Amino acid sequence: MSDHDRESTTKRTCVVWRPLGSEVSPTLIGALAKRDLRVQTTDSRHEALAISCVAHRRHAPLVVVLDRSPDIAQRDRTLEAMERFAPGALIWVYDESANPPLRAFVEQRQTKPAPRSANPPAAPTPKRVGPPKLKLSGSERDEPVTSADILDQDELDALLGTDD
Repeated sequence: MSDHDRESTTKRTCVVWRPLGSEVSPTLIGALAKRDLRVQTTDSRHEALAISCVAHRRHAPLVVVLDRSPDIAQRDRTLEAMERFAPGALIWVYDESANPPLRAFVEQRQTKPAPRSANPPAAPTPKRVGPPKLKLSGSERDEPVTSADILDQDELDALLGTDD
């Protein structure tokens, strides 16, 4: 294992995700540097998700800091993807004007709507009475179609793999 790989699994990765086109607060960078974190900053939701997924695959501890959280585009959708593909990531919000400026994101997620059920209720199945009434395309007959109308016995045996 190389020194870089050893460092990537022991040092906690910190992704500072900021609004598009903005700079990270120097106060935040200074505070994170004191914590011996490997800090990566981005204004791209794709890059933030990718860094999170890589850290998860390496089993590296992960912290995601949302800098000025309300201004980040598609924040909620990306965080949902992080929950799915990088579970265990710690999500924090940094707001310089708040007290304390760095706080857990948990209380803000409680307001999102309940997730939809993965298994929606099934539609009632219509009950079949009698054999199905199939018609061959172009057929003028009104009687139900049987297997003998479609395949002869030799073709049916070949299809089903039955040998006598």
